[in-house]
Amino acid sequence: SGSVQVDTGGSLSVTSDTFTAAGVNTQGGTVVAALHGLDLDEIGDVSGHGQLFGHVELGTDGVIAGSGAMIFELFGHVSGTGTISDTSIFGNVSPGNSAGQLGLTDVVLSSAGTLNLEIGGTATQQYDQVTLAGAMSLAGDLEVQLIDSFVPQVGDTFSLFNLEPSLNLQGGFSDILLPELASGVWDLADLYTTGELLVATSPVTPGPEDLNMDGTVDSLDLGILLETYGTVGTPSTGELNGTSPVDSLDLGILLAAFNTSSSGAATAAVPEPHTLLLASLASMGLTLRRRWAT
Repeated sequence: SGSVQVDTGGSLSVTSDTFTAAGVNTQGGTVVAALHGLDLDEIGDVSGHGQLFGHVELGTDGVIAGSGAMIFELFGHVSGTGTISDTSIFGNVSPGNSAGQLGLTDVVLSSAGTLNLEIGGTATQQYDQVTLAGAMSLAGDLEVQLIDSFVPQVGDTFSLFNLEPSLNLQGGFSDILLPELASGVWDLADLYTTGELLVATSPVTPGPEDLNMDGTVDSLDLGILLETYGTVGTPSTGELNGTSPVDSLDLGILLAAFNTSSSGAATAAVPEPHTLLLASLASMGLTLRRRWAT
């Protein structure tokens, strides 16, 4: 069968799932898909401008190409692998039929739609990728799902979006829905700049001994405690056992955690307890002498 053209005011209603063509070109007309939608592997590429109602399956390499300023308006969901340009999509977008690739150029995504991406591994062919180019307007939700029993690990990087040099990105996703991780946390910091989604190390809440909250219990924290030794302190200035004043009990708590990170791991060779104690007592004496001198 040949190609089909739908002119201004015209309408093509596809009522059979056996309809085939070598392509559909609309010049201001309307295409209405059957309940099962349109399969571009069967009807060929869609081009021109106008309105398309119904779900579209791009197939293995389908093309929906608007005509520059004369765009397509697509009222339905889109899935499969291929390219879409000069089109406003009022529906969900799901690249591939598992992991797949989709190119979007000068496309407007609706605030009512969801871009669904799947991750099944760390290799590029194991997760969905979307190439963005031209004047792209993002809206709606982004939802990422894991497939094929894949379990992401800390350090994994997924280039979900390929950002072309011509990209003029506008808008953003209203909500980003991510799956739970067995370890680490999702890092979205680079999503709009490099297109990457990362799995980062889980942030660690500093322990009470880390008085300056820099991630390590060290001489800086010891100095803070010694400055308030013998006075009424606060948890952030050395009062670690809940009772005033700051005394040897608080000092013992800090020394027990000396040279450890907030996660409890040793960050350097930990001096012998008596060495720390002698150094602390010496510093304490200097601190107290200065306080008495004033």
